[in-house]
Amino acid sequence: MRPNQMVVIPHAVEGEPTDSKRCIQCNGFRIRTAKFPISSQPELERLVDSLKAETGLHVHPDMYFGHNGMWLEYDQVAYSPEPPTKSDEEPVTYDPLITFVADEALRMVKTENPEYKISAADEWTCRDVEELDVPKPYDWTFATSYAGSLHPSLRRVKTCSTIPFDSLRKPEPILFFDDIILYEDELADNGVARLGLKVRVMPSGFLILLRHFLRIDQVVFALRETRLYHRFVNAANPGSNDAPRGKLLVQTTSSRVNYDALKEYAVKTTLEQDVSPYLLDENWIGAQLLVTSKDEHCKIPQAEVLAFETQEVIL
Repeated sequence: MRPNQMVVIPHAVEGEPTDSKRCIQCNGFRIRTAKFPISSQPELERLVDSLKAETGLHVHPDMYFGHNGMWLEYDQVAYSPEPPTKSDEEPVTYDPLITFVADEALRMVKTENPEYKISAADEWTCRDVEELDVPKPYDWTFATSYAGSLHPSLRRVKTCSTIPFDSLRKPEPILFFDDIILYEDELADNGVARLGLKVRVMPSGFLILLRHFLRIDQVVFALRETRLYHRFVNAANPGSNDAPRGKLLVQTTSSRVNYDALKEYAVKTTLEQDVSPYLLDENWIGAQLLVTSKDEHCKIPQAEVLAFETQEVIL
């Protein structure tokens, strides 16, 4: 297969939706995704033992999907400055580029006093099965600074380029889509903390979203998002400078808004009395808190943009 050909390889078996492996090969890239049931108790015990030893984190989220993830790989030959001639019979060799997995995300959860507190939070931050008399603080929302695991041979550098959201909003066929959860915690019925992934591949390129979504009822909504974007260079788009050949754009944003402020905003914009469905809709909230450039503000006047950074990965 030549690098500019597209092949979708679905491994999921119809009737078995809980176990799914999927793959797409397109324009020198390969994207693999995996979705499996929640991790078993022995797997969770091994996870906690590992986290304790490495970071000091001594608990795990309520729902942890240790076998789920996404792997982005690329054909290094296709992206070299002068790629050598390659026959159609020669197999394409894909090298790892960036991976998104749950255990690496948990390794970047803070093991210090959390930013947000409610009445029960102090009790949760002290829970330790073996050493209840020795409180060990941790971020009970499982917020993470994780932005994917980049292969050691590659690096990220700051750039002024931004993801072209206007182009991404234009109608275009979706060649591949997947939605993957890495972990989730219901915060003892006080809200939800969820880390998930989405990927979509279009004829023009691909976009990956890693999102930590936090809702603490009556307190706050908070998002930390990392988007990874690449625009394919092809005959239909030879002059584009959006994420040019051999580069990926990685955009990280962090924002939050007071619970009541978002609720009031929802009432005004939807003209509905019961806005509870909107306050439970992660995608709707994400759209209201979306920031596409460093100087842009959220749609919600009271929202705070805590961070905005764009980097590029040179292949």
